[in-house]
Amino acid sequence: MSTAMSPYGGARAWAAVVLAPLLQVTLVNRVTLPGQVTPDLPLLCVLALARLRGPVEGAVAGFVSGLLLDLIPPAAHPVGRTALALCVAGYAGGHLRRLPAALGLPLGVVAGVVVSAGVHAALGDPRADGPALTHVLPLAAAYGVAAMPFVWFPLRWKARDAFPAARPARADRLLVAHPPHPAVGRAGAPRRRLRQGRRRRSRQAGGRPAGPWRDSR
Repeated sequence: MSTAMSPYGGARAWAAVVLAPLLQVTLVNRVTLPGQVTPDLPLLCVLALARLRGPVEGAVAGFVSGLLLDLIPPAAHPVGRTALALCVAGYAGGHLRRLPAALGLPLGVVAGVVVSAGVHAALGDPRADGPALTHVLPLAAAYGVAAMPFVWFPLRWKARDAFPAARPARADRLLVAHPPHPAVGRAGAPRRRLRQGRRRRSRQAGGRPAGPWRDSR
C-alpha cells in the first residue's frame, strides 16, 4: 500500500456516491447495450466506498444512494426499496474487503446484483419476476464487473484506507520501538556491572581487590 495517501479519498468516494444516481438516470440509462441492460453505477460506487471505508459506511452510502434513486424522477416504485437493496449490498461488500481486489470486487458486484434483485422481488416489484431475472441478472452482473475498474481505480487513487491490512511486524521495527535494556541487551553487561560494584566497595573500604577482580592499573 502506498504511504503517500491523500486524506481526501473518502470525500471523493462520497461525492461519487451522491452523484451516481443522477448520472445513472440522465446518462447511463440512455446508453444502448446488448440485452437492454446497463451497469448499475450507484451500486459500483457504493461497493467501492465500502471497500475503502468498511461495511458500516458502505451500508450508509448504499442507503443514501438508493434513497436518491427512489426520489429522482421518473421513479414509480415505493420510496425505500432501492435504498434497502443498496444498503444491504454495501454492508455485504464491506465485509469482502479483506479479499484481494481482483477477487473481492467482482464478488461484490455479483453479490450486490443478486441482493438488489432479491430485495426488489421480496418487496413485490413486478419487474423482478422469474423470466426477467434469468435474463437481466447475468447481463447486469457481467456489465457491472466490466465497468467496476473504471469506478474503482479513480476512487482508489491515493485514497486513505480506513482499515489497512495488518502487516507482520519486522524485528528491526520492534527493536526501534522497544530498545533493549542496557543491562540485558549486551552480553557482558551483568558481569561488568557486578565487577564495577565490587571495585567501588573495595575502594570505599580502603583496600584493593584481589584475585580475578583485581584492578589492572
